[in-house]
Amino acid sequence: MGKPKKGDKKGEKKELDFKKIAEDLANLTDKHHITQMGPALTETYLKHAKYTKDGVDYFKDEFNEEEAKKLADKLYDSLGYHIHKRFLKIDDDNYERLKKIKDPNGNPYLDIVAEYHTGLNRKQLQKGLARKKTGNKITLEGLQKLLEEPIGHHAQKVTHGLLDKEHLSDPENMDKVKGAIDAIVNEFKLNKDNYDTSKLYTPQEVLNTYLGLVQEHYSKRKKAH
Repeated sequence: MGKPKKGDKKGEKKELDFKKIAEDLANLTDKHHITQMGPALTETYLKHAKYTKDGVDYFKDEFNEEEAKKLADKLYDSLGYHIHKRFLKIDDDNYERLKKIKDPNGNPYLDIVAEYHTGLNRKQLQKGLARKKTGNKITLEGLQKLLEEPIGHHAQKVTHGLLDKEHLSDPENMDKVKGAIDAIVNEFKLNKDNYDTSKLYTPQEVLNTYLGLVQEHYSKRKKAH
C-alpha cells in the first residue's frame, strides 16, 4: 500500500483544539449531570428512611439487616438509573429492555455497567450497609461520605473518556500537551517554576498536570461568568 496522499483524511493527524478541550473539561460536571448523583441518592435514602408517627413525618437512621439491604438495592438502582438515563441518555423503552438482560452468570447488565463506572458492585454496597442483623446505623452524612468514592470514580471515567477521545495520553501528543500547559501558565500568570514542562518526562505526568490546571483555572473562570 502506498503512503496516504496529502489531504487524505486517513493520513492526516487530528489537530488538537486545546481551547475547546479545556472548555469541555470545565463543563464536564454539568454536561454529564454528575452533580445530580448526590441529590438523587440523598432522595433515595430519605424516601427509604421516612416514616409517619401521629401524623408527623420522621426519618430513621437505624435499620435491621433486611431494611439495610433494601436501601442498598435502591441506592444501587439509583446509580444505574443515573448512568443509563442521565449520562448515556438511554430512552425509556431501551432502559426497560436493558433491565431484563443478564450475562451467562446471571448478573444484570445494568449492574455490570454501573460497576464499571463506579468501581462498586451491588453486593459490596449491601455488605457496607447491612453489617449486622439489627442496629445498622446509616445516617445521611455517613451515606454521603460512603458514596463519595463511587461518584468520584464515575467522574474520573467521564473525564478520561474525553481525554482518550482526544488522544491526549498518546506519547506522540506529549509535546503538544506540554505546549498547552505553558499556554495556561502564561494566560493565568502562574509561577513557571511550579509548572516546568521540561521536568515532566512521561505522558501521564504531562496529562495529570494539564488536567489539574484546566480543572482549577477554567472551572474558576466558568463560575465567575
